[in-house]
Amino acid sequence: MHIRKGIDVFCRLAVTAALLAAWPVSAQSLEPVRGVVKSVDEAVISVDLNARVLEIPVNVGESFARDDILIRFDCAVQLAEVRAAEAGYTALRSAYKNNKELQQYGAIGEFDVQVSKAEMEQARAQADAIAASTRDCEIRAPYAGSVADLTINAFETPGASQPLMKIVSSDAYEIQLIVPSLWLAWLRPGHAFEFLVDETGVGHKASVKQLGAEVDAVSRTVSVFAEFDTLPAQVLAGMSGTASFSPPN
Repeated sequence: MHIRKGIDVFCRLAVTAALLAAWPVSAQSLEPVRGVVKSVDEAVISVDLNARVLEIPVNVGESFARDDILIRFDCAVQLAEVRAAEAGYTALRSAYKNNKELQQYGAIGEFDVQVSKAEMEQARAQADAIAASTRDCEIRAPYAGSVADLTINAFETPGASQPLMKIVSSDAYEIQLIVPSLWLAWLRPGHAFEFLVDETGVGHKASVKQLGAEVDAVSRTVSVFAEFDTLPAQVLAGMSGTASFSPPN
């Protein structure tokens, strides 16, 4: 009994010593970690539109403002189909109104009136569907940003759902870091650190925004997402750097 108790005490002491050895007790004991700058908003643009590209006002690397035109298509055929559909709807609406008047004089039955009404509503739905397809004739920027990739040229006709352009926002960046999972014992959202960008050589103040949802069991690391305290002017998505952390007192 005494021998077993002595072994249990020894094991607990050994485990405690190992944990204390791994615990970061000072800023000097924390190794810097690597991170990459990512855009909070990014999108790959594609359309289900059989039309020729007329104009691409922005090229790769160029910036744009919110609601600027990114791609303009030649939609002459689609617009003509919209006018034809609207004309068909107008004709069927007139026929329905005329049948309603004839019904009041007993010159037409209820069935004929309902048929003309259904035809009118069908024409309205078809006209709306064709009109909806023309909304992609001009692709406008959903936010301010820049063009990261472009896979189409002016006067080409893209296939359905073909990726045409990748855009990234320029007014919101985040830093994605990979840190040791042991840091979860003290690392919390709001924790401040400094991020030194490789490409510019400039350090920026940042803070943790969100901790990852799971730990990598093999590498014993976890993802951490952070944000700059002030948006840097020369930092771009894709740049990498080193984050220097200090543990809490």
